[in-house]
Amino acid sequence: MRLLRVRTLFAAPLCSADGFVKFWKKLPGSIEFIKAYRAHTSPVLALCGSADGCRVVSLGADRLLRFYDALSADCIDMIRLTFPPTTAAVCAT
Repeated sequence: MRLLRVRTLFAAPLCSADGFVKFWKKLPGSIEFIKAYRAHTSPVLALCGSADGCRVVSLGADRLLRFYDALSADCIDMIRLTFPPTTAAVCAT
């Protein structure tokens, strides 16, 4: 297994250039690993979360936009984009 540099850290989710998105839980005095997804077949370009902490979005160079429930760390939806993306953001409605 080769280790790659971590590109983004947002609260509990973590992503890297190998396409993985990982979820961690903060406990008193430690951090516990929850779940990992091979979410993208190419580097993760962006990882962002909603202001309320309930949703997380990952965007890959593979043109996939994946949505996660931050509380359960489950992938709940995905969209294949028709254009090469550069960044992502979560906006409240």
